[in-house]
Amino acid sequence: MKKTIQDCLYILLGSLIISNSSEVVLDVLTNRLSRGITVLEGRGGYTGDNKDVLYIVINKREIVRLKNLIYEVDANAYVTVHHVQEMMGTGYKVGKKHLNVG
Repeated sequence: MKKTIQDCLYILLGSLIISNSSEVVLDVLTNRLSRGITVLEGRGGYTGDNKDVLYIVINKREIVRLKNLIYEVDANAYVTVHHVQEMMGTGYKVGKKHLNVG
């Protein structure tokens, strides 16, 4: 499939964030990025400790800001970033427009 310029403008990334300061990270990202974040209940495979896992979908242009904000709160946070191939549903905004993909 051939990519168009429009396709490249809306490259979405998903990020899973595990932090010992998850409540603070959640607050900072929600307020400074103006994005909704899903909080998942996780458990460490090695320690068995319960942890909140934060999941956020952002535009590719926001990734550096996301990582910097997380680092400001918790330099030891575990962060993964992956490409979001497809997204369905309402609520994701690109600029002032909602993006409904699917």
